[in-house]
Amino acid sequence: MTPADDMPSLVESGQIFLDIEFGNSVGYYSFKNHSNKAQEISVIASDISFSPELFGTHVTIGDRRKLSNNELLRAVKFSFCEVSKVYDLVSRFVVYSSNDRPAKINDKEIVHKNSNIYYQYPVTSLRVPVSGSTWLDFDFTFSNDIEGMQSVCYVRDEKRDALGYRWIVHQRMIADPEKSNLIIRSCNPRYEGVLPYQSLYPRWLKKQLFRIRERKYPSFPVMAVGEATVEKGMTCSLGARVKVVT
Repeated sequence: MTPADDMPSLVESGQIFLDIEFGNSVGYYSFKNHSNKAQEISVIASDISFSPELFGTHVTIGDRRKLSNNELLRAVKFSFCEVSKVYDLVSRFVVYSSNDRPAKINDKEIVHKNSNIYYQYPVTSLRVPVSGSTWLDFDFTFSNDIEGMQSVCYVRDEKRDALGYRWIVHQRMIADPEKSNLIIRSCNPRYEGVLPYQSLYPRWLKKQLFRIRERKYPSFPVMAVGEATVEKGMTCSLGARVKVVT
């Protein structure tokens, strides 16, 4: 392992950085929208706790990170202060690769095509290329007492930019479409939000539209999401071990 490929160097150079996201049918929260990239990198080995604001969701988030020469340990905990609605809870990683080697998840190789497709599976590990012949191996743990949520992970080939091939990795608790309330949202910039008259849309149609922008058509104008009810006092913990390997 060369010095440029150890974990602190990857962090310092901006080849890996972190985010936290969650959402409901009304909207979503992303830490990156309330910070900037430099701040995200500077806290990567720190413990933080905050209570973000999103209508309908009342949660405190703790994010613990421990950085060593060849690995990053991360533990994100969502603690609900009041009854809330959520469609997902996310520990997010952004990785830049200097070459076009494929990512690997669920025994599949994912070629970077700038497709922005979510290759999402109920798995606990995946691999993403970084620089040279170096990889980042992700191993995840989930601890959750929220009914109607399922644990998944995905890798996404977001559009390449000046920093290289951009990979998005999400460790995610997502509302189970079989157990949650399905809601159709408009994703058009002119009108983004829950469509009116939800009761008129049959459930079979909502299931066909479930996460359709993520799994197949990124530009589709509408998408159905599941929304789970979370009781006060419930928690969800997402643990990650990210290791540099060659």
